Parts: sequence; C-alpha cells; structure tokens
Amino acid sequence: MLEVYKCVILIIMEQFNTLVAEASHILDIVENYQWELGRIANEVVTDFGYRALTDFSKQIESTGGVRRSAGTLRMYAYVWKIANQLNLPKDILFSACQNIVFSNDPKKYAEMVKNGASGTDVRKAIYNDKYVNKE
Repeated sequence: MLEVYKCVILIIMEQFNTLVAEASHILDIVENYQWELGRIANEVVTDFGYRALTDFSKQIESTGGVRRSAGTLRMYAYVWKIANQLNLPKDILFSACQNIVFSNDPKKYAEMVKNGASGTDVRKAIYNDKYVNKE
C-alpha cells in the first residue's frame, strides 16, 4: 500500500512541477515582450523616425490583432535605449527599469541595481527620494 501512495505522490509532484514550468514560461513571456518590443521600436525609430511608430502600431494591430499605441511603443523604445546605455541587467522587471529611466537620477539607481539591489529596493528608494525625503 505504501508503494501506491509513493506513486500517487510522484504523479502529483510531476503535475505540480509541470504547472510551475508553464507558469514560469508565461511570466518570462510577459516580462520579455516589453524588452523585445522596446528593442524593435527603437530600431524602427532609429531607421525611420518617431513618426513611423504610428504606422508601425497600426500594422501590428492589423497583423496580430493586438494593439500597442505609438505612445506606448515610443516609451518602450526610450526605456530600452536608456536602460542599455545604463547597462541595466535584463533580469529586473521592465517596470523597474521604467522607474529608473524616468527618475531624477537614473545613474544613481542603475548603480544600486549593479551593486545588488532588487528592482523593488530601487523602486522604494526612488519613491522615498521623491516623496518622503523631500527637503
């Protein structure tokens, strides 16, 4: 009887691990799409100018059915460009990079990340510097 329970537990754990892997894959896609759209949008801007993002946005929608506005693509491109100039790692959330890029001192917060601070730590520091520690 003990062997049956062991087999059942192994099957359950295998199912659980499969679900964990699927969820991890989905989260990876969600996070990386912003980086990739930023890279692509930056390439469009570099090659064709900012105005081309409007047509690019419309073409994406007509091809894939999902809309990203030209303004959103412009922001992704800008964050991607500045994050690369600051040598920010790709393993922190894109939204944390947005906070860094649009902060009052992007180099300061980029250094925090390079010295091991998490995206959450940097977000808290940006918030505190902007609102709590105001002089």
